[in-house]
Amino acid sequence: MVNYLAESLQELRHHNFTEVIDRYFSLGSHLNARDVKAVRKTISGLVKLIYPHDEISKEELASWLK
Repeated sequence: MVNYLAESLQELRHHNFTEVIDRYFSLGSHLNARDVKAVRKTISGLVKLIYPHDEISKEELASWLK
């Protein structure tokens, strides 16, 4: 079981979900480039772990961004 989980997580490293925010939201101009990068990476990591098939609703994503 541990090997399966390790292989699954290794495979997810090849997928990029940083654009998932852009489907529904635009980040404000009050954020600098460093903050935007951090938010995108954090959301990407959460989507990879919780919704690995990239099927997340706008409402769920909004609750994470609050």
